[in-house]
Amino acid sequence: MKRQKTMDNSEISHGLILKIVTPRGTDKKIECDSINLSMAGGDKMKEGSIGIHHGHENAVIALKKGMCTARLSGKIVLEKELDGGFAVVKDNCVSVITDNN
Repeated sequence: MKRQKTMDNSEISHGLILKIVTPRGTDKKIECDSINLSMAGGDKMKEGSIGIHHGHENAVIALKKGMCTARLSGKIVLEKELDGGFAVVKDNCVSVITDNN
């Protein structure tokens, strides 16, 4: 796979960078090729889960309490329970902003 630049100019080779950001700063930063998050519901959206892969449209996603799971080549490289928050998807970089410490 081609190496690509993310919004913070780092290079990735597996399609996605996942950053977990807490009030203390960036808690985790990993390379992965898929991310699953628990999505909060709203007026027009039902709650459930969302899968993010390379090339996902830019988005801001409200998250409910649940698991964040990142995989690389089918293997789980991160599994973390989140208290909710938001995920920002931009240029194959997913920043999860949460109150988890």
